[in-house]
Amino acid sequence: LQETLNVERVQHQLQKYANTPVIKPEHPWEFRFITGRSAPYWNPEEQRYEFRYWAFPPFDDERGFYPWTTCLAVADDGFNWEKPIVGLYEFENSTINNMLQPLGGAQDLFYIVIYDTHDPDPQRRWKALMGAVNPLPAVSADGIHFTPLVEEGLWGGEEHHLFYDDETAQYVFLGRTG
Repeated sequence: LQETLNVERVQHQLQKYANTPVIKPEHPWEFRFITGRSAPYWNPEEQRYEFRYWAFPPFDDERGFYPWTTCLAVADDGFNWEKPIVGLYEFENSTINNMLQPLGGAQDLFYIVIYDTHDPDPQRRWKALMGAVNPLPAVSADGIHFTPLVEEGLWGGEEHHLFYDDETAQYVFLGRTG
């Protein structure tokens, strides 16, 4: 910033949004809680906000662990979210759900999902890190069906981030170790 002209700093009192939380666990596959690592983002092709979040169903006695899945929520305004029926995977013998992945463990999650406006290839419009530990970079045309770009994951513990750097025109991966 080199110069400012007629700029005034004004601090406003915070106001809590009355309909908190904006996205609530309401389905059996969201039994324990919902959360996410990606922020909601604007999808210009669909003209809506999209949020890929994690849902945590009850303990799976057969497999002996708490499964996870990634789900889709959409909104026109970023406040009034809907969970569209995607119909890809079964939960309790029904595909009437918004699950984008079958139930699995932390290694199966779409950890970070980004809509990429920079890539000229529409088959690579979406970028993702798949898995909570040593994630696999992946690409997709539709933001649902991802193809890993490598066979071995990136080095990083269960906390990592991916973002596009406009200045260098490349993606940056930050991974925690140890």
